[in-house]
Amino acid sequence: MTLHERLRQATAAQHRALDHGLRYVLGEELSLDRYNRLLAALYGFHVPLEASLAPLQDADPAVPLVRRTALLERDLRALGSDPARLALCERPPELASAEHRAGALYVVEGACLGGQVIAQAVRARLGLERERGAAFFSGDGPRTAARWKAVLAWLEARGREAGAGAGIAEGACRTFGALAHWLAARGVLHGHG
Repeated sequence: MTLHERLRQATAAQHRALDHGLRYVLGEELSLDRYNRLLAALYGFHVPLEASLAPLQDADPAVPLVRRTALLERDLRALGSDPARLALCERPPELASAEHRAGALYVVEGACLGGQVIAQAVRARLGLERERGAAFFSGDGPRTAARWKAVLAWLEARGREAGAGAGIAEGACRTFGALAHWLAARGVLHGHG
């Protein structure tokens, strides 16, 4: 079993629950207010998460980490919000090791892949384009799939180190759990506002 298969298996239930909670983003319930609240919540989560991931890149320059908070800031400003006034997650995932941080990177980059579907829904439902409010979910655009493959290759190489796979899976699970908790607390999951 590849590390990617192990990670998908380990996080499947959490991933399904989060997808279910965010289903309004793809449906008729999506509104500009809900979208703005979702971006604000994601910003509040990504700021401390990216700070937690920085040591991973400092230790290994080959880490394919792209900071996405700038995209969230751009979208929020385009929609009239001030990122400096937003709440930040006080309990980000506990990422105690490089392997945990690698697992968090898996979640962040996997979300970029899924963001392509959300970007299409936001364009169709709200009329927002990458340049005006949809940069975060548009991510790397047509280069997203290639980037995902590069991230998976990096993770596979990392996972071949003795015992690293279990730590990477734990980090991914912790990240999914912390994200779901934060989004529910911010009232942006289906059934929470």
